[in-house]
Amino acid sequence: MTEETVEPELVATAPAGWVGAKTTIAGLGDPTTPGRWLQTPLVDTEFTGRVVVPKTGSQAYITLVPAPGPESGGSRLSLDAMRALLLPFDELVELEVYSN
Repeated sequence: MTEETVEPELVATAPAGWVGAKTTIAGLGDPTTPGRWLQTPLVDTEFTGRVVVPKTGSQAYITLVPAPGPESGGSRLSLDAMRALLLPFDELVELEVYSN
């Protein structure tokens, strides 16, 4: 009789996140894609984070969606996210992104 070793299953966990804010410059993403999201290279997995516009203090909880590229690359906001943050659709804006 042989004894089999059972490996524990890996369970997906929430991202560890980071402390403080990460900064990105964002413009309007695909206006036909519904939802309140920010496509950004700042994250590796999709989760909800807090986004703040330093210039105005506007903030909203938005789904952060991974985008290819270096962290210093730009980001794209959904139409709904831009409305929630009271942003003009035709401008690039600086955003602070928080993981929690």
